[in-house]
Formats: sequence, C-alpha cells, structure tokens
Amino acid sequence: MMTEDEITPAESNKCALCAAPSVREIERRALCPACADKVVGYQDRLQSRLTRLQNAAAKETEKYKSDHERARQMAQALPLGQPVLVGHHSEGRDRNYRKRIHSTFSRAFAHLEKAEQLSRRAEVAESNAAIRSDDPLAIAKLEEKIASAKALQERMKTANVVAGKSQQSRPYASYELTNNNANIKRMEVRLKGLQSKHAEASADTFVTEETHGDIRLTRDAEGNRLRLHFPGKPTAETMALLKRNGFIWSGRNGAWQRQLNTNGERAAQKVLRSITHLYGRGS
Repeated sequence: MMTEDEITPAESNKCALCAAPSVREIERRALCPACADKVVGYQDRLQSRLTRLQNAAAKETEKYKSDHERARQMAQALPLGQPVLVGHHSEGRDRNYRKRIHSTFSRAFAHLEKAEQLSRRAEVAESNAAIRSDDPLAIAKLEEKIASAKALQERMKTANVVAGKSQQSRPYASYELTNNNANIKRMEVRLKGLQSKHAEASADTFVTEETHGDIRLTRDAEGNRLRLHFPGKPTAETMALLKRNGFIWSGRNGAWQRQLNTNGERAAQKVLRSITHLYGRGS
C-alpha cells in the first residue's frame, strides 16, 4: 500500500522520475507534485480494480447461495427415492421438474466457480509484487530489482569461492546461480523495452490519437492502454472480433482497450482492417 510523507524541498531533493525539485515521498522515493499525482492515480486504479473484483466475487457468492438453497428446497419436495413413474400422467411434469432442479444446481455451482475465480484474481491483485508496465515507477523499480539480483549473484559466487578454498561444501548450487543470472538477463531485456517505450511516448512524433472512419484509436502512454472508441455499440460480430484480439470493454473510458505495446498495435490494425468498411473510410 502507499506510504507518503511530506519532505522539505531542497536543491538536493530531485524527483526520482523527472529530476524536478521534489516535495513528497511515496514508496521511499522523492517525487515532484506532477509525478506524485501520477503515482497516486496509478495506486488508486489498482485499489479500484481490487475493490471491483472483491465486490464481484461477493455478488457471485450470494447468487450461488440463493440458487443452491432454491434447488435444495425443490429437491426436498420429491418423495425420497421416488423414481419417475413411466407412463403415468405425471411423467412429463415430473421430468421437467427434475430438469429444473438439475439446471438450478448447475447454475448455482457455475456462480460458485466464478466467485472462486474472482476471489483468486483479487488475492493475486492484492499480493502481487510483479512490476506492471503501466506503473509510473516501473523503470525505477525494475532497475532496483536488477541491481539487487546482481548483488545476490556476486554474493553467491563469492560464498562459493570462499567455501571452495576452505574445502567446504558450496552453499549455492550451480542451478541457483544459473537461474538468477537468467532472471537478470530477462529483467534487463524488459527494462530496455520499457525505456524504449518511454522514449517513444515522449517523442514529438508519438501519435496519441488517429481516426479510422468513425472509429477513434487513442494511445494512453501513461495508462499503458491502446483504445478503440466506437460511435455506438458495435455489432455482436465486431465485439466477438475485438475479444478474440485481446480487447476488453472499459466502461470507465467508454472504449475497447488492451495494453499499449507492439502486439496491441498489430491487433488494433487487424481489427480495423476487418471492420473499417462498416464505419467509413480511414483517415
């Protein structure tokens, strides 16, 4: 969770993100007002997402309880062990009643499964220490993780050398050094990608909005989202196409969106090539 303290502005206190004079400290980093607002806004979005997941899980749990109790009461109305009386005038009604019991139980357990999925997603969102690309502090955090992993690598190597000289068992297995080194390289590749994206978004040539007929494509570098805005509700076929290409509906932004990256750009162009004729010519 966010930790924040007011700090005294000073020439030596520079913002961790833009080097402007800092006035606040968040997550142990000095930040200027503008960058602090970005970080707080990001943390607020994370908290909102967590709350939505928790609320959705609670609603599905209530639906499960309601349907399960209803199905249980319906089942109790049947005489214990009473089979369907084949050929009896009640056969059709009895079979339909039993189908309703079965479908109500099935619906109940579908709600329970969805509630459990949402709860797991909420738990991951609450405890996840992974660095998200849309985090304003992503580059700084990744640089710190790389530095920490490199320091660990040196400590492990030194400890093994010392143990070898004293003819003792090495405290770190070779796979531990190999795995940590591979993790360092993976993080360095990701860091270069984030730095490149940041430089691209800061360039004068970065296009934040373009139109394709009546469809607007927008790029939110700060939120790390690429969005498609339609003049109205898309057709069922269009929505299916959007979903197949990784777009999800954002009611908050009134658009279909996915992460702003190379794959996102390709997916957007693929969708637009398929549907622009329905919304006029692109520009």
